[in-house]
Amino acid sequence: MRKLILSLSVTPDGFANHDTAVVGADWMRFINEDLQKRGALMFGRATYELFESYWPKLAQEKDGDEESVKFAETINGMDKYVFSKTLRQARWENTTIFPVLNKKVIDDLKAKEGKDIVVFGGPALISALIMLDTFDEFYIAIQPIFAGSGYRLFTDNHRGRLNLKLVDIRQFPGGVILLHYLPNGD
Repeated sequence: MRKLILSLSVTPDGFANHDTAVVGADWMRFINEDLQKRGALMFGRATYELFESYWPKLAQEKDGDEESVKFAETINGMDKYVFSKTLRQARWENTTIFPVLNKKVIDDLKAKEGKDIVVFGGPALISALIMLDTFDEFYIAIQPIFAGSGYRLFTDNHRGRLNLKLVDIRQFPGGVILLHYLPNGD
């Protein structure tokens, strides 16, 4: 059975904006190495559209640094699952759109043969998945910046308390601290 893994960047003041991530060569190298263990990506509509507007073009034109091009090429070939009530068609290859998010859909995706699924966002999707109790692992990257505004995480979390077990901490030269958690089950 595949795992559902959250990959999330957040600022110390609680914002999860795509523009607050500190992207250095070491961080991108880690992301690329980690993606080799993954088989699919999961997005909400807005995050999917943000990725779809940038990464396929970079993969095709190879107009970027080595790690970014590698990331673009890797995710281009991966299966992509998008949860959206409004998106009807996908222009990005290997994309499946789901109009409804529920535990059965997630369980069916996890039961498929293959490597793990990584969730890149957005905040509404992440909150919904937490409420459904579907995550098997959490990778939370604390970014070295106070954003001051943007999307706050977990504002719609009516699940209640979720205890986590810290299994690893890793610091990157650019100041990012990666926390790896498992659900504790308490």
